[in-house]
Amino acid sequence: MLPSVAEIVRDDARYADLKSRFAFNPHTHGSNAEIMTFLMMRLKPRTICEVGSWLGASARFLAGFPFVERVVCVDHWDRTRVENWRPGRHPEEWMDHMYEIFLANCLHAGLENKIFPVRRDSIEGARALAEAGEKFDMIYLDGAHATDMVRQDLRNYRPFLNQGGLFCGDDWSFAVEPENVRGAVQEYAKQVPCGVLHYGNSWWYHF
Repeated sequence: MLPSVAEIVRDDARYADLKSRFAFNPHTHGSNAEIMTFLMMRLKPRTICEVGSWLGASARFLAGFPFVERVVCVDHWDRTRVENWRPGRHPEEWMDHMYEIFLANCLHAGLENKIFPVRRDSIEGARALAEAGEKFDMIYLDGAHATDMVRQDLRNYRPFLNQGGLFCGDDWSFAVEPENVRGAVQEYAKQVPCGVLHYGNSWWYHF
């Protein structure tokens, strides 16, 4: 069984007093709240897997719906593995403590019992989810943008989707190599085959 944020901070002394050590940090790389709210209210998923969580804004948004029971977040939270990192893009404090800030944000939001971090990259995370026997009503991809990595995430995470579930993601605007998220999503739709819909920067499959 994967541990929740509440269990992680309770059992690991490194994460003691996170709420006092780290103020709430609302930073996000963008918002798809309008379309995601529409999709969430249509499907009402109980279990969600998010791949790529950063400081947890989208995870908290998803976990905030009353019908959602669990949001599993797969992310390495490792500054040495951040894609296309440029010095000065974010404060060093954030980069050095991104996992702690993610945990603290969940605590500040009162969602520590609904969010379950898996601190691994997407490939290792898929293996961990398989070992745990996880399945989800919704899978939200917002991790690596490199075309080949998106292809891998699409292949690796669809097996965790429950029948009738929602397979969706962010970054539809990334449409040029070597970060062609849109191309990888469309390519996978042809392979399945299935339809692919998009609104703003969001995309989702119609099986």
